[in-house]
Amino acid sequence: MTLAGTSTAFRRRAAKLTAMLTVFAYPVSGVMKMWHEALTAVGVDPHHAWAASIVLLVVTVRASLLPFAWVQRRSAHQSARMRPEMASLMKQFSGKTDAESLALLQVRKRSLQHRYNVSMTAGCMPLFIQIPVLIGLYRLLMWMSRPEMLASHASRSGGFGFLTGEDIHNFLNSTLAGVPLPAYYAMSDKQLAALSTTQGDVGRVLLPLLLTAVVFTTANLCISNYVSFRTLNWNIALSRRLFFFFASYILIMPVMLLSLGVLGPLPIALVWYWATGNLWSTLQVITLNVIAHRRWPLTAEHREYHRANRLSYMEAKKQPRAFNRRAREWVDNAEARGSDRQQAEQQVEHRREEIRKRIDARREAIRAAKKELAESKAKLKEEKKQRRAAGGKHRAENN
Repeated sequence: MTLAGTSTAFRRRAAKLTAMLTVFAYPVSGVMKMWHEALTAVGVDPHHAWAASIVLLVVTVRASLLPFAWVQRRSAHQSARMRPEMASLMKQFSGKTDAESLALLQVRKRSLQHRYNVSMTAGCMPLFIQIPVLIGLYRLLMWMSRPEMLASHASRSGGFGFLTGEDIHNFLNSTLAGVPLPAYYAMSDKQLAALSTTQGDVGRVLLPLLLTAVVFTTANLCISNYVSFRTLNWNIALSRRLFFFFASYILIMPVMLLSLGVLGPLPIALVWYWATGNLWSTLQVITLNVIAHRRWPLTAEHREYHRANRLSYMEAKKQPRAFNRRAREWVDNAEARGSDRQQAEQQVEHRREEIRKRIDARREAIRAAKKELAESKAKLKEEKKQRRAAGGKHRAENN
């Protein structure tokens, strides 16, 4: 495929993705329209009502997603409480790959998950529901704050979704603390003059809001990572990588937000949304974790299991460093032992090669065990299918 063809295909896919994401902004526009009309009905100035509508929009959307967030938090907490018993169960059935043992293991695992009310999909489904709604909220505010982006999505009347062209016009003329909501710090002087404001006025409102959003975002990440650290399954590589990724994100996110707010086209309306949204997120994380820990406290057994799990991982990480240190000492002290340095280095390399072979053999054994386990599961599944088919045939003959 040529470069032009690849570029055309990429633009076509990007257009399809944009169209899909646009759909999520429609219901969000309806909620925002509802709150704006409710505020104006009780006497709030239509221009000032838009800033309050953003706050109420965040409250409405996040409150509607609260049950899903609770299911996710509860499932994660209960999964951590279940982990010691699950580890004991897996140890009990380790090395057993026959069909009967596998069937019994699956039954006991399902029984354990049912007792702790843990669902493997509970941690994923809330995200599939929350992310589209939050994307719709973000895109709507971005389009409303920047008319040049809204032009390709607006209707003939200049509106979008449930918002009319007049609503968009009123939003563009709305202010927060005397500064227009569409204004951003990196605007040119000509654009700022068109909005009847200056960069100093924008900075007076934008920078405190931006710092507030950074503080709440960082607090949210710190609390979430602390909770994850206390219940992390250190035996799973993906869990460890995600934990370290989000831990590094605590340092990266403030720099990204501050740079985008000062140097990028980030309107005050979006920073206002970020500040209120992350305030809600921080309070939600604290509240849900306090409720979960009070209803299902972690016992000393759970804490000891997670501590031993973490220490085992840390000891495994130290082993290569300890071997390298001993190898350096062995080579450096070669002359004191009356040996040749080159011979000592060869001995160390030989030892390393033996360790590599043992590791490769262990990995090969694990791969073989996994393959055998998969084959046993497939065989068990096929036997269940045959028994089900035989049962259906028997019922049909009886009828």
